[in-house]
Amino acid sequence: MHSFRTTRRVAFTPRQMFDLVADVETYPQFLPLCEALAVRKRERAGDKEVLIADMTVGYKAIRETFTSRVTVDPSLLLVHAGSVPEYPSGPFRRIENHWSFAEAPGGCDVEFSISYE
Repeated sequence: MHSFRTTRRVAFTPRQMFDLVADVETYPQFLPLCEALAVRKRERAGDKEVLIADMTVGYKAIRETFTSRVTVDPSLLLVHAGSVPEYPSGPFRRIENHWSFAEAPGGCDVEFSISYE
């Protein structure tokens, strides 16, 4: 299993950054290599929103689509995405990523981690 973790300070509020990351349907507009994103299913789980989404990424002649379960928690300002066993697709056996946003001087710290197989 490979993994990567980083934290970056940005000059935006935690809520602004959370809102940007939580709006998965706009990823093709600004996320490098993301060519398309389609939400298959959207449901509420308490105050969280859970999405099943297909993301297509591409680089030169290579295109892959994979399905993720995305959990958006506005009360904790967390976004978590992971592979969905019932929708096996794409190049990953397993993939998980996690975003969190914390108040910091001059803006917020954005923490991102990903692990994949």
